[in-house]
Amino acid sequence: IGAKVDIVLDVAPGREFSGTVSSIGVGVEQSSTGGEIGGLSSVQGKSSWMRDAQRFPVIIYFDDYSEKGLRRIGGQADVQIYGDSMILNGLGWLWIRFMSLLSYIY
Repeated sequence: IGAKVDIVLDVAPGREFSGTVSSIGVGVEQSSTGGEIGGLSSVQGKSSWMRDAQRFPVIIYFDDYSEKGLRRIGGQADVQIYGDSMILNGLGWLWIRFMSLLSYIY
């Protein structure tokens, strides 16, 4: 919580946005029926290389309103969360900008 992030929205190719992690979920519901109110979140895993048990909800707030009008229900984003490692942060910084460029090209 409090970690800085960079965000690339598919609807805004070539642009990066900054944000902050607000909260992190502690688990996910394993059943396909979905969680009950007040229970664990359920994750819909359709076609991804990551198993559902490895996913967990993370709430991220944008640092400013530059994304206003670009957020869409069902829209996709690439997110890079920065931690304590300067080497990994540098690689992550390069990776998210590469993804931004790639989304601009395609």
